[in-house]
Parts: sequence; structure tokens; C-alpha cells
Amino acid sequence: MRYKIFFILVFIIPILGTTIRATNANTNANYEVVKENIKNLQFVYLPDERFPTYEIVFYFADGALSDRKYNYGETSSLFSLLTAGTDKYKQEEINDFLEFYGVGIGGDVTHEYSYFSVFGLDKDIEPTLKMICHLFSKSNFPDDELKKFKIRGKTTIENIIASPSALGDRIFRELSLQDTPYQKSADISLDGIKNLNRKSLNEKLKYFNKNVKKRVYVSAPKVAYLKAQKIISKECGFDLKKSTFIRKADFTANSNSNQIRKYQLYLVPIANSTQAQIRIGRYIYKREIADIDLMQVGSEFLGGGGFGSRLMQELRVDRGLTYGVSAFASPQRDYGRSAITTSTKNESVNEAIEVIKNVLAKTSEGQYEEKDLKKTIKLLAGKHPFNFEKRDSYLRQLMYSDHIGQNYKAIYDFPNIISKYSKQDVSLEIKKLFPWEQQTIVVVGSASLEAELKKKWGKVTILDYKNFL
Repeated sequence: MRYKIFFILVFIIPILGTTIRATNANTNANYEVVKENIKNLQFVYLPDERFPTYEIVFYFADGALSDRKYNYGETSSLFSLLTAGTDKYKQEEINDFLEFYGVGIGGDVTHEYSYFSVFGLDKDIEPTLKMICHLFSKSNFPDDELKKFKIRGKTTIENIIASPSALGDRIFRELSLQDTPYQKSADISLDGIKNLNRKSLNEKLKYFNKNVKKRVYVSAPKVAYLKAQKIISKECGFDLKKSTFIRKADFTANSNSNQIRKYQLYLVPIANSTQAQIRIGRYIYKREIADIDLMQVGSEFLGGGGFGSRLMQELRVDRGLTYGVSAFASPQRDYGRSAITTSTKNESVNEAIEVIKNVLAKTSEGQYEEKDLKKTIKLLAGKHPFNFEKRDSYLRQLMYSDHIGQNYKAIYDFPNIISKYSKQDVSLEIKKLFPWEQQTIVVVGSASLEAELKKKWGKVTILDYKNFL
């Protein structure tokens, strides 16, 4: 689905909510995003009569920050185990039902929020959505399925050593977000698996149903939407009066927060490693997140994955130090992350880090051709509409916009907004996102790298990868 639209807000006063109308300047087609409230449950409806299908995304205003110590990963496990069984159906029966109707489900858990998505044919929306609501309200996490889940999870985590890239990501996340509320991954850990049990999962499900604020995003023909609204509001077990809790973690209120972020270099030795994973980045404070579009342009220009990015040009094209490199700056509502990801041979680790440092310095000072920046901006603007060809992608973008408090208009204005950024704007943003003196550097590779890293960069902290499983 291609939404190349410019928003004009029109305030209408229906009984239940508001209608936001978007007009495509090229086709004069009208698209409407309708917001309606049933008590504390908000529905965001995108009418679409073109296909006999529906897409629904359930948004919950809490996520992994609700997990208690030694229960990290409990929320992600909860949503993964929704189909494990209820007081009426076994997992096999639930899976057969969903497969028979061709229903797809998915979802994700972040620290700040969680979502669960479902799609299928609109003619089947009544039986299929009733089943989804049954899962929300009646899942009881049978012991036999929970045991299988824990065995699979434990095996997956213990075997992560076979995937150095995934291991590097896992370790880097925890170290770069150290001493923040977001340090532990939303995914399950070995300690989390050990402490996962039916009682805690049932309590967590009850908490999400009864306490947490929800929003439901629907794209479907009007008849299907009205059926969905009725079923969800009455049969999913959501408390429509008391579900008002919104998770917030304003870490900037911590008086010590300014002293935490300092340059650090870690080496995580892996036996028989011939290649090293390199991760460089940092925690971004909420106060530093001023322009999320500029953050995207800056990180894309620095290491967007294409051969035109600064890092790819220097590391691969000019020196052949790596096969690939990427950079991102990812904002959430209350915090953000920036990171550079690459890998190289053990013997070229110091050179790769040195090149990255130099690229950051040069790019921050504007030592590059403006025409190269313009290419990146044009590429981002050109591919932007294709990000929302699928309805579920578009609904998730609406969800994210609501989560961070961004007007929907910004989605459609993105190409125009980024076209106005100057070379100075982008250079200053990269300097802000990637100051070398605040970077956390993680190298996952051979133990023999310690001496060379110390000689080149000073203090190196050696860590055991098993402490991050």
C-alpha cells in the first residue's frame, strides 16, 4: 500500500471520536484515520474497502520495564505463549484453528510498549477475532507447553555463541545502556527462563488486561471494523474503566545521569575466533532527542548500508577492512540509542576502529562533499513511501507516532522536511549523536587482541560472554 499523502487536520465532532482526513495532492484521493473511544479503549481506524482482509494491531502502553529483577523477558514470553493453551483449548487446537482460517499473528515487546498483531479475511473476522480475544482473556500457560518453551529458550541462548553477530549485539546493548532502566534486553535471559512460571505469567496477563492503557489499530472494510470494535470491547477481557497505566521512565531525573556516559572499551574473548565483531555507540538521553528526522538522515549518511555511506566508503571500498557496516540512531519516547556495527579480521581491529573514529571526526566537521549528502537525502525521500506498502507497516507507524506523541502529518511531510536540512545541520547532528569521548566500544573476538587494544586505546575491560546470557 502506497500512502504518498499530505495531512490536513479537520476537526469533526462525532459522538465517539475524531476523524483525521488526509488528501493525496497527486490523485485528490481521500484517506481517513478515524479515532474513536469506548471508555478508556481507543480505536484508530484506517478505512480500506479495496481488499476483503483485515489488519489489527493491539498496542499496550507498557513493555519490558514491567519485568522484575530475575524475571527479565517475562513480558516477551507472555506474548510468545499466548497460543500455548487456555482453559478450553490446547495449543494444537489453537494452531489448527488459526491455520484453518489463514490467520497470521505476530508482535513485539520493547521496554516502553508492546504490541500484538493479527490479520486475516474479513469474512472470518468474527470467529477469528473471538479466538484472539479468548487467548487474551483465558490463556493459562499449561505446564507442559511452558516446559517446552523454557527448554527451547535455554538452548537458543546457549547456542548464541555460534552467531557472533547476535552475541555482539546482545552484549553491546547491555553495556552501552549500562546503569539505565533499559540495560537488560526485552528478550528472555537464562535467569529469566529459570524463574518463569505459570503464576507469574498469569499475574502479568491480568496486569496487562486490567491495568495497562491500550489502543487498537484497525484497517479493514467498514463492516468488518464495526464487528471488530464490538468483539474487542466486549470479549477480550480488557477492563475499559481502569486500564489507564502508561509506562514512563524519565531517566533524566537521575541526578547522576550526567556522569554515567563515558568512553569505555570492552573485549569479550571468544575461543578460536578468526574474526572480530565491533560495536560502537551510546545511550541517548531524552533531552538530546530534538529532531527524529534529522537523526535518521545523520545515521543514514554515516552508515546507511549503501556504498554511498561514509563508513562503507572508508572501511570497505577504500580499505577492504570489512564486508559491511551500518549505523543507526533509534529514538523511543523516553530515550534513544546510537550504534555502529561492523566486523573485521582480528589483525585489523585497531585499524577499523581508527578509521571509524576518523570518519566520525571528519563527518562531524563537515569534511565531505555536499552532493554526497544530497544523494542520501534523495534516496531516503524516494524510498519513504515504500516503507508503508503493507498495511501492517503503516498501522505500526501510526502506533509509533502515537506512542512518541508525533502528529501523523510528520509521516507524510518527511520528504519535504529532510530536503531542507543543510550540510551544517547533518554534521552537527552526527557530532551530537556520536561524540567519541562518550562512546562504548565492544569487541567480540580473539583473546590475543587485548595487548594490541591496550597499546592503542588504553584501558581495556575483559568480560566473559556467559555473563550476558
